Amino acid sequence: MCETHAKLIDTDEVRFTTEMLGRWRELAELRASLSQETGRSVQVHLRQGHEVPLAVVKRSITQIGLDVMNDMCDAVLDSCIVDVWGKDIGYAVRDVVAELMDNAFKHGGARQFNLDIDLNRILIRSDDGPYSFGQLLADVQHHGGQQAAASLMKLNDRLITSYRREDNRNVLEIAFITSSEQVLRTTVCSVDYGDFMRTLEVEDQLPAMYSNCETIYVVMGPRQHLVPSFARKLSDHLRTLAAAQKRIVLIGSAISEGVVLTLKGAFPDLQVVQV
Repeated sequence: MCETHAKLIDTDEVRFTTEMLGRWRELAELRASLSQETGRSVQVHLRQGHEVPLAVVKRSITQIGLDVMNDMCDAVLDSCIVDVWGKDIGYAVRDVVAELMDNAFKHGGARQFNLDIDLNRILIRSDDGPYSFGQLLADVQHHGGQQAAASLMKLNDRLITSYRREDNRNVLEIAFITSSEQVLRTTVCSVDYGDFMRTLEVEDQLPAMYSNCETIYVVMGPRQHLVPSFARKLSDHLRTLAAAQKRIVLIGSAISEGVVLTLKGAFPDLQVVQV
């Protein structure tokens, strides 16, 4: 059973669904199996190439209040995110969900706020006015939302944090990076490196489908190598993208320090994640 909730399963049959209890049982069995194999207590955290699913949680609210806030925070932890993604990420995600919900109703005129946690990602949607996750980070008054967002972004070498505006709703996706293939499966704001390069060579601008994405994840497959000559060509394209004011995250493996420096010379805000 998930350590966070092992003692709670008999207290609330509505909160703790059959599916959720089943996921907790699977995590407990996996932890016990690994502990027996290694001879020591282990956590079942995600790592590269090893995807441990979260428990499915769905919440939809239409008003804010202290009880609602506490229920939503519980909902995040009910997914066993602390056990699977790690304590630092789990608590940071909980804080972001709470602050976004609070801001949506108090300042954005929201009528509905949705939290959907499935096996490998967290989806946060609200119908308040448009906001930018980048603008939230840049809040000079350092309100609660800025502090929560900044704490989450400190962990972005392990996370996808993809914001977009879709159907008059703010959408934020959060997922743990375990492989390049998983990134492409998780967010619509991702693109294969080869497709990215071919598109820019023809159009020299981002496809319209990415216009609503604040962050674009350029994903290199396990057999795609970014050597210095290719890096210089990519750098030329990155310079043209600077005006688009998009955050670009390059995800790959075995990318050399020299290549990273070349890319950052053209696009200083580029983030490179090695998986």
